[in-house]
Amino acid sequence: MREPNKIPLILSIETSGVTCGVVLSEGEKLLAEYSLFGNNLHDRLLAELCRRIMIDCEKSFEELSAVAVSTGPGSFTGLRIGISVAKGLCFSGGIKCIAVPTLSAFASAATEYAVSIGVNEIITVVPSNQNNIFMQRFDSQGIAKSDIEVMESQDVQKYLSDSVVLCGTAAGNFQTNAHRLSGLNRLTPRFTARLAVKLYAEGKWVEPEQFVPLYVQEFQLRNTGKNITTPSAL
Repeated sequence: MREPNKIPLILSIETSGVTCGVVLSEGEKLLAEYSLFGNNLHDRLLAELCRRIMIDCEKSFEELSAVAVSTGPGSFTGLRIGISVAKGLCFSGGIKCIAVPTLSAFASAATEYAVSIGVNEIITVVPSNQNNIFMQRFDSQGIAKSDIEVMESQDVQKYLSDSVVLCGTAAGNFQTNAHRLSGLNRLTPRFTARLAVKLYAEGKWVEPEQFVPLYVQEFQLRNTGKNITTPSAL
């Protein structure tokens, strides 16, 4: 691990949705970003992407100050894979582990746009596994104004207006005059990395053995006609 007075070298992992990606950053400087978009890629390719980005940037894992990973809500399987890899890299005790809430990462990425157009509220929306929406409200600096809520689309619609920046993977599903940018509708690892740098500077780390996905609702697993309720990161 790097000495505390050095610029932090952070590996950021994004697996909360269809994106399987990693970023290596040195302070606020992005050194490299590798992303693949598709289902069922995370278990096969995430470890290789981590290895590849370190080799290509001529860095070693021992040089890392921290590993950051998106914590959800999102794909239960994807989150478990990303967090497992992060834990494995941090368990030695020398590398800090940073939990990056998925909806907060979207909001953090939207702050410059919100400020530039004079909008004071950012709303992040991500689909859940029960045809509902995860919604959270933020101010223009990315500070949360509400907890994560699970809502039906028509209830989310009531919060949308031209005084709001709407972002997140469900943002394109709404007919609204809220401000949107297509680049803020897909979560990439650079969003995770952006917020990770801030959390690292604030000393907001987690113990690897206590690190779990962000659970928001119960997941109804349907199997052979029977409903089985189990915790979900969705």
